[in-house]
Amino acid sequence: MEKIKKFYISSKPGIVYFVGIVACASAYLGSPNPFKDIIKILLVSLGVMLSAAGSALINNILDREIDRMMSRTSKRPTATGEIDVVEGMGVAVFMIFLGITLVLIFGGIVPAVLDALAVISYDILYTLILKRKDPFGVILGGIPGALPTLIGYYSTAGRFDLLSLILFSFMFLWQPPHFWALAIKYKEDYSKGKLPVMPLIYGDRFTKLQSLLYSMSIVPLVILPVIFGYVKPIFLLITLPASIVFVALHIISLKRDVSLGRLFALSNLLLLLFFVGFILSKG
Repeated sequence: MEKIKKFYISSKPGIVYFVGIVACASAYLGSPNPFKDIIKILLVSLGVMLSAAGSALINNILDREIDRMMSRTSKRPTATGEIDVVEGMGVAVFMIFLGITLVLIFGGIVPAVLDALAVISYDILYTLILKRKDPFGVILGGIPGALPTLIGYYSTAGRFDLLSLILFSFMFLWQPPHFWALAIKYKEDYSKGKLPVMPLIYGDRFTKLQSLLYSMSIVPLVILPVIFGYVKPIFLLITLPASIVFVALHIISLKRDVSLGRLFALSNLLLLLFFVGFILSKG
């Protein structure tokens, strides 16, 4: 039981749950009859969560040496050696295989290919290359985090359209300011791990300016679904206030200190409100 707990911790469950919500909401929005497609929606979402969990486990295994140098991550089971590399990779590959198989069976070839692409781009492109070499790497690193929108949507809609692009764009643009809040808060820790995060290379103010630009770019994506009739106007009551506060806090942070933990929490809330709001106010 203790071993299972270690694997659970190493699969980054917080991220996996968010990925599941995003995939499930996107599949719901793509379906012409969500209640008829409920089994498909749930099993595709489960598949995406399993492959994300396996991908996260591989990420932790690949980062184990870096994690040992950082206070925030030094207790991870992959960093302490409580999870053996070979055993961990075996479990991770099994979860990824099972996840992609579920997506293939219940979602189709295109979603399965996108799911595999998400795993590869996260563990190879981001973890092994961008994260270690490029302070702007988190931007392209947002691709695997945004792909669950397309995976879920296509699995029920059988196509890509403007709505799927809006969902993908929101996830893609949401991730950099979400991460940069942590990067500023833990920049000394990232320095110990020799990771070139933006605050270390370009400073806090430049990072905050970048975060402000990305947070502002999210606002039109909250308004467009109403303009094109994908959701009822009540969607704005659910999502727009949090979006405006998110931007306002970034503006305030340029002049004085703002709780980065609070900013990070608000970004999580904004993500939930966006996708839950879509479901509750679907046109």
